[in-house]
Amino acid sequence: MSRDSVGQSAGTEAETDIQLTDVLTNDSLRSAISGKGFPSSASKIHTELKAKKNLCIVSSGYEDLLVPTVIAALDLTEDEKKVLVVTSDRNVGKKLAKDCENLGVQVFVDMSEESHGRGSISPIGDAKLVVGTPNELLLTAQEHPYHYHSTIVICPKKRGSSVPTAEISTLLSTVDEESVSLKVLIGNEIPQGYENLVSRYWNEGNQCEELNLDREQMQAVDHVFFEVGADLLAKPEALCNLITVMGNPRAAVFCNSPSDTDLVEVLLKKRGISAKKLVGHIPDRAVGGIMDRVREGEVTALVLTDVSAQRVPVQEFDIVVNHGTPEDPQAYLDRMGAPSSKARLKKVISLVGTTDVGNFHHLKKVSKIDFVQESLPSSEAIARAGFDNLKREAIEHLEGIQADYSETIKLILEDESKEDLLRYLLHATVALLPEAKAQSSRGRRDRNGRDDERGDDSRDRRSRDRDNRSDRRDSDRGRDRDDRPSLPPKKDVRIYVGQGESSGLTEEKLLQLLKDNLPADAAVERHIVRSSYAFFDVDESKAEDVLKKMEALSLDGENLFSCRATIISSPRAADETAGTSAEEASTPHDEGSSSEEEAASEL
Repeated sequence: MSRDSVGQSAGTEAETDIQLTDVLTNDSLRSAISGKGFPSSASKIHTELKAKKNLCIVSSGYEDLLVPTVIAALDLTEDEKKVLVVTSDRNVGKKLAKDCENLGVQVFVDMSEESHGRGSISPIGDAKLVVGTPNELLLTAQEHPYHYHSTIVICPKKRGSSVPTAEISTLLSTVDEESVSLKVLIGNEIPQGYENLVSRYWNEGNQCEELNLDREQMQAVDHVFFEVGADLLAKPEALCNLITVMGNPRAAVFCNSPSDTDLVEVLLKKRGISAKKLVGHIPDRAVGGIMDRVREGEVTALVLTDVSAQRVPVQEFDIVVNHGTPEDPQAYLDRMGAPSSKARLKKVISLVGTTDVGNFHHLKKVSKIDFVQESLPSSEAIARAGFDNLKREAIEHLEGIQADYSETIKLILEDESKEDLLRYLLHATVALLPEAKAQSSRGRRDRNGRDDERGDDSRDRRSRDRDNRSDRRDSDRGRDRDDRPSLPPKKDVRIYVGQGESSGLTEEKLLQLLKDNLPADAAVERHIVRSSYAFFDVDESKAEDVLKKMEALSLDGENLFSCRATIISSPRAADETAGTSAEEASTPHDEGSSSEEEAASEL
């Protein structure tokens, strides 16, 4: 399919500030949507439609754009014509119709054959907007051959959903195409089944252009990454230093697991950075309360998982920090939030440790984002930022200090050990006091027995903990009966390969490459080839030799990228596993995972 793109470069800041109300010509529509807070990108949709362009609108937040897209089309519609909206999802259609009806738009709804036309909000003759599913709308178009100014097809890509392109194509060919001035396709991406439909129908007459709002959002945001060490505290320390040096901006910090959120929240608070973690499915009420505290400056860093962030308006933060790189590139985009008129996000930061290299390489390859590597702040920059924060906090609280310390200050300044005294006072203020506050906060939470901002996952985890304790007791009893010594598990290194099936790498090619080039004693234990990457496991003692050999390998003239991804526990041979159950001897375990498939998903 050939179509131009109007989303190749981000617009100017002035352009993004233009709202839909600024460009509407219909006074009643402008009055109806006043104060509704539609995304600023809605004005761009109106501008493109006004220029007589057929559009393919791509946005992960497409649902927020449905009503403003309809309003833009209605604003450009002649009096005697209508706007037709086609969707295969009845729930989406009903919600859209109700939302538009609440804005004073007369809507005809046709969602089922049984209630053909009877469930409508307005008679079709009076309606300016017709919303329905393809088959039902086909009957309506045959019975009521009205003229339509615009046709809008909603086509979200959903797992397991079919693409009714044949029905939509029949409907669109039944509608009087000569009267249709504008055609819009809108979804989170254009599913494959719609490609032929777009090339045949959307490219007739006016030029068809892609308005990729996700791409525009990515290009309007700086994407940077910092390499950090392998130490357990390397990432959280880098996170604290970055937030401090940046002047404590609003930060949404994403972790790949709930256990990471605990560590990150504690260390942020120990550094005097107000932080709050959210874990699990959080109710809207709790999210609203936390966001009020963020907006008022009470909370600087919100520590999240992909699950707990589902209802959080991430776009209202100044920065997003990926404490862990997600394995799915789409999750990286989701962590940026949906395009919004309230968006203030300017930078996305990725902290890339040794366990993130595979995921990060895959992310760069799939997303095509231009990541910029930056250096972590120097000790001088951290000290200067800490001093500035301390000075600012002192000035803010000076009026509340009742005691007169002038004599003590004089004695300190005159004392030979004044530097030691100042060092102690700074340590108490900068380190001990925040740590005490953090411990106090944890204590209150423990006494309350729960965390108000923790979702359903916490109850599940408590249940799992009880099961685990029971399992450990059973295991202890088993060990009492059988004290036979056992060898530690054999360790394998999982090696990530940056090419997959899409690059022409098959399992046969991978095995042949390894057989021809690796040391003879470096046996490949397991291997998997996926769409964009592959991996295989070798004995830990052979891993370094294998990685050196991999540096010289290529596939169809392109160097093979490879790196160490993780270490997994692997079963020992039968003669090494005396006293070990058959199940234990046959199942490899990633450290922290419960199966090989879970270990694979770490990539």
